[in-house]
Amino acid sequence: MDFLQKTTLSPTLKEYKRTFYAVVFTLLLFNVHKSSCFNLDTSDATRVTRTGAAGSLFGFSVDFHQEGNSAWLLAGAPKSQTAQPGVTEGGAVFRCDVATSISLTPNPCAPITFDTLGDDRDVDLQGNILQKTQKSGQWFGATVKSASPAKDVVIACAPRYVYYTDTFTEREPVGNCFLAAANFTQIRNYSPCKKDSQGGFGRLGYCQAGISLDFANDAEQLLLGAVGSYFWQGQLFSKTVTYDNGVPNLGGDEKKTPEGDAWKDDFHMGYSTGSGEFTGDNVAEYVVGVPRGPGSPNHLKGHVAIYDSNLAVLQAMPEKTALIGEQMGSYFGYSLVVQDVNGDGLDDIIVGAPMYSSPREHLWDLGRVYVYHLEQPGLSPVFSDPTVLSGKVSSGRFGTSIAALGDVNQDGFNDIAVGAPYQTGEGDNNMGAVYIYHGSAEGIRAEPAQEIKASDFPEPLSAFGFSVAGAKDVDNNRYPDVAIGAYEADSVVVLKSRPVVNADVIVQVEPEFIDTENKTCTLDDGTAVVCFDINICASYTGINVPDEVDLKYEVTLDALKTVGQRVFFGGRETSQTWSSTLRKADPDSMCITQQAFLRNDIRDKLSPISVAVAYAMADPVTPQPDQLLPVLNLNQPSRRTRQVNILKDCGADNICVPDLKVFVSMQGTEMVVGSDKQLLMDVVVENAGEGAYEALLSVMLPEGVDFVGTGNPRGGAIITCNLQEEDQRLLVCDLGNPFTARRTQLGLRLSTVQLTGDSNSLDFEFSVNSTNAEEPGNEADNHITFPVPVKVNASLSVRGVSLPEQVVFMKMERESEDITDERDIGPEVTHRYEIRNVGPSDISSSKLKIQWPVHTRTGEDLLYLLAVNVTQGNGRCTVNGDVNPKGISTESASAAQTAEALYALDSSRAARHRRAAATSDKEVAQMDCINAECIVIDCMLERLNKDNIAVVQIRSRLWVDTLLEGGFKETTLTSVADFEVLEFPYAITADVLPTARAEIVTTANPSKPSVGKRPVPLWIIILSACAGLLLLVLIVLVLFKCGFFKRQTMQEYTAIKRNPPTSESPDASSGYISDKTDY
Repeated sequence: MDFLQKTTLSPTLKEYKRTFYAVVFTLLLFNVHKSSCFNLDTSDATRVTRTGAAGSLFGFSVDFHQEGNSAWLLAGAPKSQTAQPGVTEGGAVFRCDVATSISLTPNPCAPITFDTLGDDRDVDLQGNILQKTQKSGQWFGATVKSASPAKDVVIACAPRYVYYTDTFTEREPVGNCFLAAANFTQIRNYSPCKKDSQGGFGRLGYCQAGISLDFANDAEQLLLGAVGSYFWQGQLFSKTVTYDNGVPNLGGDEKKTPEGDAWKDDFHMGYSTGSGEFTGDNVAEYVVGVPRGPGSPNHLKGHVAIYDSNLAVLQAMPEKTALIGEQMGSYFGYSLVVQDVNGDGLDDIIVGAPMYSSPREHLWDLGRVYVYHLEQPGLSPVFSDPTVLSGKVSSGRFGTSIAALGDVNQDGFNDIAVGAPYQTGEGDNNMGAVYIYHGSAEGIRAEPAQEIKASDFPEPLSAFGFSVAGAKDVDNNRYPDVAIGAYEADSVVVLKSRPVVNADVIVQVEPEFIDTENKTCTLDDGTAVVCFDINICASYTGINVPDEVDLKYEVTLDALKTVGQRVFFGGRETSQTWSSTLRKADPDSMCITQQAFLRNDIRDKLSPISVAVAYAMADPVTPQPDQLLPVLNLNQPSRRTRQVNILKDCGADNICVPDLKVFVSMQGTEMVVGSDKQLLMDVVVENAGEGAYEALLSVMLPEGVDFVGTGNPRGGAIITCNLQEEDQRLLVCDLGNPFTARRTQLGLRLSTVQLTGDSNSLDFEFSVNSTNAEEPGNEADNHITFPVPVKVNASLSVRGVSLPEQVVFMKMERESEDITDERDIGPEVTHRYEIRNVGPSDISSSKLKIQWPVHTRTGEDLLYLLAVNVTQGNGRCTVNGDVNPKGISTESASAAQTAEALYALDSSRAARHRRAAATSDKEVAQMDCINAECIVIDCMLERLNKDNIAVVQIRSRLWVDTLLEGGFKETTLTSVADFEVLEFPYAITADVLPTARAEIVTTANPSKPSVGKRPVPLWIIILSACAGLLLLVLIVLVLFKCGFFKRQTMQEYTAIKRNPPTSESPDASSGYISDKTDY
């Protein structure tokens, strides 16, 4: 029988597991949108790929440019060959058509004519014509930026442009920029460092202006980063741009950050630039990355500086919110953008650190991105702690590029893209990836909504994601699009955004409770069964979504049933899939009803029947070229689940009406702050009515209380309790489904070690409920508030020790009668008090009051006070009198040890003297605060946490002359300490402030104690003699009675001598020796 059970149960369990995991996998596969395919369309139907000449680094920089209703891709190719005479690989910026995936023009990309001239030349003082500039290898197009739609202006820069000074001897890479307007017909040149008078790498000669750039204030302000200025401290230029009929005029003011102190050399300010409003004055501030700052104590961690419109740095932000990198060498500030990502109307700052590494995991150049949310504008703006986004692949350099995308999914929050251009996958020949992160009311979502890899595309791409641009709609569908550069493949990929459908699907089951005896439906074979209806109604919204969308549904019945589903559709299947076309103009198209049937042979009538409805967009079989298909919102659920409960024991009306009650008690009467003792609560839940479905016990835990576990319940099944993810203070316990008419009990084990002592009561909120309602008016006993008193208290331990416990005093041998050195006073006496807080509560302040016997009643010195110190713990002591009032010189530690050793040698002799004098009638002199004059020492102790110790030490010298002159013999010297708690560090007031007392006794003995001699009384002598004589008489009588004085042995010896025994005699071997034996 056992063998049969084992062989049949084992496959059943395996079948259950296979069924469970298969259903879950199917639901996940059907419902969950992969992050690699949200609303940026990567399909060949809409993707646009543009390429440049091999080796031109086409795509090193990218942006979109709009002219009226037309949109173009701008792609920088800093090593492109141009038609400029005498210039090799000067670089170019290309304008590319992105309207369709298949370009309508023969050449979809054409270079923009910014500069047609070759190198400038000039005449030196000797009349020689020499080269004045070097445009070969200048990397024009390394950066490019469009001011559209604010202005029809594009700027591109060559940060490696070289200028020769007026002496023609200094070759200086100052950088050079061009602005183009009016459909690229009006060109203006701007090179702020191109000056003969400020050359040299110590000034502006190596500034490399244009390595980063941005427009501010609707393109009326131009920002340029120059990393090489002032010994590579770096610099930010702000140029005012005016416009004449749309043509930029660069005659406005120019501001620049000044040279800093020498310790700022090699900071590389200007690697990234941006602008935003952070002070609340509606005037833009400028943001600049400094990837090798900010100096001590954060060397090379990198930081981001914020300047006002006059390029004056804002007041220092609090250290908590300072925009400083977390790791040396991570190049924090290499990239940055400014954009509001949480919809609060305040600009946020997003900063890249592409070389962040994880040495513990041996992962290098992972890269990180930090999102700082502006919380409080002002001259010292306050930012939140950063939300950190981390790279996943070593050497990927996540954060090399960051782009503000605008609201790419039109959910009301702006989004960002982060490039990891050197990320590679296993067996992946392509390199690079771009991650799309969505904004939300809480800020940037921690997980990417979409991961776009170079390997997703058929063409070979490398360094994919080195440059990213967005925030412009190039196909006029009201969704921003994205351009991604892959300069090592001389390519740029443009991805267009799909319209997002916000579907609202409602699933209802009628009836929610079914009666297994109410068989109102008939199958095709005539079998009567129980049935219920599944109603699915859907609606949708979205920006620029079509008037009709096709939704695909899959309904799975009883998906989580362990063995064998209990319900089915008309064709006996347990799952169905169908599509439905939703039309906004036809509300009737929004709902579908399907009927499900209950098997007649079910055994499990307690667990609910689940109905899971998954839905997705039904894509057309063959998408048309350039067709952007709508997509479901990734941030909304794509599955709905409802339950059907089976009624049981619910009376004649088939309606279960429970009557739930909850009772609470606790073990103990109160909790003490700081105690590690668990709080044990007994909870009893009773159902005095009919079955309660989905019955739950909810416990709202107060702050400072943590759930540990449950005890074994009595009178029911095992009850599981879990904290809710959305509220870690809410504990929910599943009582069963249904929770039938019975009483069950469980114990809750709770920890209170996190109590802060802010309240004198812990209020626990207990409630019990179910999905089927109780009779009106019966709900009062479903809830209870259980208060637990909270106290503060601390047990104290005060102990004292005398060092040494006993001392010997003798006449001191001094060179003079005056006492000038402490050793002339007498032996050292130190009393040490140890105060321990046994707990459980901490103590914030306390006082130790010590009474010290300093004088005799007649005013002579006794224990001469030399020092009072708190040697362990924090505190200070004050003496109600003087310490060392006579100004006697105190000795060094070595001398004190030598002197005390001499006193210690005499202590053993003193001990022997005390034993000799033990029978004397000498009295011990007690010197305490009753028989002597005491001074008060007050020691105020600071915080004393549980199990911590404070030690107070009083050092003194015994004034020997006082004892000798006063004729003192053995003397005890006693100090008394009273300890009291003044305050606990809690808002709760203690019922009683704890106190404790201790005393220390030191015994002082003279070096030669006298032993008293007294004559013995005569009567004692006479009585002792008589007693001795009487004892002697008694002993003699006893011996006489015992025959002690009779000698019989001699007679026996004489008889044997006369008649010696023969050999035959039995006594021959007796062992007696004959007197004739020869010796």
